[in-house]
Amino acid sequence: IYISDEWLNRITVYDSNGEFLRKWGEQGSEPGQLDGPAGLAISGNSIYVSDSRNNRVQKFSLDGKFESSFGEQGEGPGQFNMPWGIAVNHKGEILVSDWRNNRINIYDSNGKYISSFGDIPNSLGQDYTQLSGPAGLSIDDDGDIYVADRDNDRVVVYDRDGKYVTLFTGDATLSKIGKTYIMSS
Repeated sequence: IYISDEWLNRITVYDSNGEFLRKWGEQGSEPGQLDGPAGLAISGNSIYVSDSRNNRVQKFSLDGKFESSFGEQGEGPGQFNMPWGIAVNHKGEILVSDWRNNRINIYDSNGKYISSFGDIPNSLGQDYTQLSGPAGLSIDDDGDIYVADRDNDRVVVYDRDGKYVTLFTGDATLSKIGKTYIMSS
């Protein structure tokens, strides 16, 4: 079990019985250092960490050895403004929720920017396809992408290509189309 600790700027690892195994990480902006680690995703023998306040994603071995990083502060394509959630899809692509840019960025397995979805300038969060403060991110076995759209109080579901499918509303109810979609999956 890998846990990112935003306050202590480290990753803590437990076994399946909850016994402490190890911890790694220290506060900073150098390669391998962390400043506000948020989401993490394991793919193969590597772990990707959203290093939020450093506006980057870092890749480590499962025992905490730094391997590489990508990303920088900004609003342009592939740049971050507080990356948060992270997941790896069936193609090995890395999806990152870019909290303050209100979008999901997609990168190849080497960290090269591919595309984004979820943001439409000048009309923040007013449409069901727009995100506002995307946080948690998960991908199911069919490749569907689930985004915790924090400031809109909902979870938005996209298909594997980033096209809107449905949403779960913030009052603990599910839209009629959402129920139909879930029941047919």
